[in-house]
Amino acid sequence: MPNRKIYSVLLLLICLSLCAWNPFSFLEKKQKPQKETPPQETTTPATPAKDKTTVPREIDLEKKALQEKKEELDNTEWQIEISSSSQKNNNSEDVLRFTKGEMVSEEFEDMGYPPSRYTVRIRDGKGSWETMQRDENEKTIVFWRGDWENNQMKGMFSIQKEDGKIDSYSFQSTNKKNFTGNTE
Repeated sequence: MPNRKIYSVLLLLICLSLCAWNPFSFLEKKQKPQKETPPQETTTPATPAKDKTTVPREIDLEKKALQEKKEELDNTEWQIEISSSSQKNNNSEDVLRFTKGEMVSEEFEDMGYPPSRYTVRIRDGKGSWETMQRDENEKTIVFWRGDWENNQMKGMFSIQKEDGKIDSYSFQSTNKKNFTGNTE
């Protein structure tokens, strides 16, 4: 039996040495790291260092542009014409109002959909907004998305009913009004 233990230890040491791990490394003297030689001057001009303020400056400009788009949409009222994708010649009208970061549809508000917070993005230089509304019973969800530039807005919304059925609609603005603050 003692031979079996010796073979096991030898096998373990062989395996460890093959794995480049030295179990006796604590016995070796540690070598001091060598000092690097300074780089020698070259005759070619060095490339200029990248300005570290460029990236934050670009982010600041993007934030500023986004804030301007938010302010451009806030305190506006858009009369829209709605077209159904499934029903032909069944157009209707609505008014969308954007105030203090919330969007309300007059027609949907009458059906029990409260105002909802919207998000703004910039896509291809145009303002783009999105929101989601639930009815008071939380059985139906309306997903809204619109793009605007100057005095024109186009977008779509879909109504997801409790049974999972989805009705999709598109809209475009017919008029835009700016107002200040309170709508009550």
